Amino acid sequence: MDYTKTDILCTKHRLWKKGSLVMSLVDQALANGYEFKEVVIGEPNNFIFADAYEELAPLFAKRGYYGIRIKLIYQSAILEINSNMDGVNNVQYTIFASDEATQNKVLDDLQWMRTLIGPSSDGLAQVSEYLQQHRKLTSTVILVLVAIALYFLGVHVFLFNLIGILFSFSPFLAIYILYIILRRRR
Repeated sequence: MDYTKTDILCTKHRLWKKGSLVMSLVDQALANGYEFKEVVIGEPNNFIFADAYEELAPLFAKRGYYGIRIKLIYQSAILEINSNMDGVNNVQYTIFASDEATQNKVLDDLQWMRTLIGPSSDGLAQVSEYLQQHRKLTSTVILVLVAIALYFLGVHVFLFNLIGILFSFSPFLAIYILYIILRRRR
């Protein structure tokens, strides 16, 4: 193939676990004139192939695999959609085409695929995946939050102790100060 293009399609956290979404993607591609070539799940270690459309439903009934590769054919072009990593932009595509017009047609079709896949919440997915990949940062953030919570808890405990000491030391003075404060608010 003379024309090759690889890029990021969208962000979808664990596309391979959403069998109904993959089925609807293949159905829409078949309706748009594509031919189904194969779906491979379990990349990069345990491969399970489905090279017929009828094999897809039993394939997605299986659990415990990681990664997916969908291969579709449009005229003289091959479109591969890969999702086999937990990275932030984890759904990628590769187009192999023999002419530029077919490649451009497949590139235009990627828009409805992006819409159909519906990327995960980018901000939330990026933050959660970043924290999953950087365990030291996560531990540091948790320690800082615990330290802040303990500090504020200590300050509040100190203020409650101060009020308790004031009431035990001179209850009449404390009641008079409280009466003045409440009277000014009216």
